[in-house]
Amino acid sequence: MQDEITNIASTLEKVLDAWDSDAKEERDSIKHHATRLLSETRARLNGHNRLQQATRDAAHHTDEWVHNKPWHSIGLGAAAGVIVGALLTRK
Repeated sequence: MQDEITNIASTLEKVLDAWDSDAKEERDSIKHHATRLLSETRARLNGHNRLQQATRDAAHHTDEWVHNKPWHSIGLGAAAGVIVGALLTRK
């Protein structure tokens, strides 16, 4: 995240420096680069937020299921323990 912010800041500096320039091609090139960098950063940030939200939703649904069906949860935990134990003791 820090690298993304540093890249945006340096690109913004280039845009501001090129703004005074008379070279239209240079301005367009830097503007295109800045726009692309901003879009990529937004996509990464949104992807990260979606992952966090999906994790929270999964945790909430799991918690709700465990509270609504405690005996199912105990049985599932016991079955998982038996399977893991069998795999660990296998030679």
